Amino acid sequence: MLKVLVVDDEPIIRAGIRRVIDWEKYGYEICGEAENGRGAVQAIRLLRPDLILLDIHLPGMSGIDVMRETVNCASKFLILSGYTDFEYARQALNMGAKGYIVKPIEEQILIEKITSIAEEIHSFTEQKKWRTRETHRLAFARIIEDRFKPAAIAGTTPLYLDHLLNPTQAAYVQVAVLSYADLDALEQELQVFFSGSRRPLFPYKNHMIVLFTDASEDAAKRFLEKFHDDFFRRVRTVKNMDGETCVLSIALGTRLPPEENGSGIGDSFIEAERLLSRAFFYRGIRCLCVDALTQNKKAPSIPALFKNTSEELGAFIQIIDMEKIHSFFKTFEEKCIFSGKNSREIREECISLILETRNIIMNKFPSLKEATGDSKKILDVIMERYYLADIVDEMTVFCLNISRSLACLSADGSFRRIISYVNNNYTQGLSLKTLGQLFHHNYAYLGKRFKEYTGRSFHTYLDMLRIDAAKKMLISTTMKVYEISAAIGYASTDYFYSKFRKYAGESPLEFKRYYIKMESKK
Repeated sequence: MLKVLVVDDEPIIRAGIRRVIDWEKYGYEICGEAENGRGAVQAIRLLRPDLILLDIHLPGMSGIDVMRETVNCASKFLILSGYTDFEYARQALNMGAKGYIVKPIEEQILIEKITSIAEEIHSFTEQKKWRTRETHRLAFARIIEDRFKPAAIAGTTPLYLDHLLNPTQAAYVQVAVLSYADLDALEQELQVFFSGSRRPLFPYKNHMIVLFTDASEDAAKRFLEKFHDDFFRRVRTVKNMDGETCVLSIALGTRLPPEENGSGIGDSFIEAERLLSRAFFYRGIRCLCVDALTQNKKAPSIPALFKNTSEELGAFIQIIDMEKIHSFFKTFEEKCIFSGKNSREIREECISLILETRNIIMNKFPSLKEATGDSKKILDVIMERYYLADIVDEMTVFCLNISRSLACLSADGSFRRIISYVNNNYTQGLSLKTLGQLFHHNYAYLGKRFKEYTGRSFHTYLDMLRIDAAKKMLISTTMKVYEISAAIGYASTDYFYSKFRKYAGESPLEFKRYYIKMESKK
């Protein structure tokens, strides 16, 4: 909201200005009033209003004198004058007033004036923000990009960061680098979050940069973690054009003395940028910093880290050892972190592992192809998930499902468990899809195996179970037809009628009457 100060010696005029329009509707709020020139000067200096509605004739000093006294303020003036005050109004316009309104004030004229002034204020504010942002960016770029060329910056220190390079002004500096797909949205949220702190923030190399010069290392980290949490509460989940979830990554470089040539700033930035490139490996860490990450130890024999992993995983799948499959992927994730490979190389390792392992299993059990389907979905996941841990979770589930399908394929006893489940739960909303989810099978494959095992399709088998149960209820209870229909799992009584006639050859009531008739003849 833009702040408005009303200055007039007549209380009735001040009250009328408050009521003449809905100020909030036009983006304003009245922050105060003054009834004389001296009071107006004090209020302007204290309240720093964006707009001042100023009467020309005031007790003690004129409106023109008020403008002279506050010439250095950033407020806009709108003059209130009488018909005979044109010369005063002209002087005010020459001094920068944004217009004048003749009393009594007309609503529409006032709305037009304040709307125009609001647009001017907002435009100026945006231009000022852009200039400040660009000054920050160029100054930071100068330090980062010229830090190894002392001659290039000698005697030409970037203006805005002068104080950072002066040890008496800033003892330490810390650079935070933030990455998000929608850089404009990220910048807007940062401006809101850090408003009032005058903290330098600006885009650089497709990232947003935040400089901390007045906070401890722990305090800077807490600031950024809180921003991370607030950001997703406000922005919610966002997806890019490819449908991938956008992830906010934050890295914080080490707190260092800035040094006269800006080398401390450059070193902190380079470290933050390096940490950000490792975000792929660390799901759940809101702000990456050296202390938060596993130390970058080198695992022995790096070239052999991923050798024979598919044979090992294939063996665990074949012996249907779920615990070992989980353990394998936990170790695999650790190897990825310590391997020294980047995210692209790790994704390639994951794809190789899945394809090689699947080929090992399919070569030995060709009939399992239908049960597991193709591997496109898991390969898409490997390429699209942002964090390594998410990729490993999906790979684990994929391999566990293959192992469970293998167990089902290799023993009829396992399939008998599915039949038993259907026999005991036919009143529920069963489908091949729900059974597939429960028993970890491809539902199309499950439908085929169901018919091979029972001689009937799944839906026929389920309908016959329900109709047999309905017959027993019709002859042994006093339940209504619609009650029986609901009890055996049909949501529609009409649908139950059609199914009953299909499998029993008559309607439920005809079946019941026939049964009663036969019983009476005994």
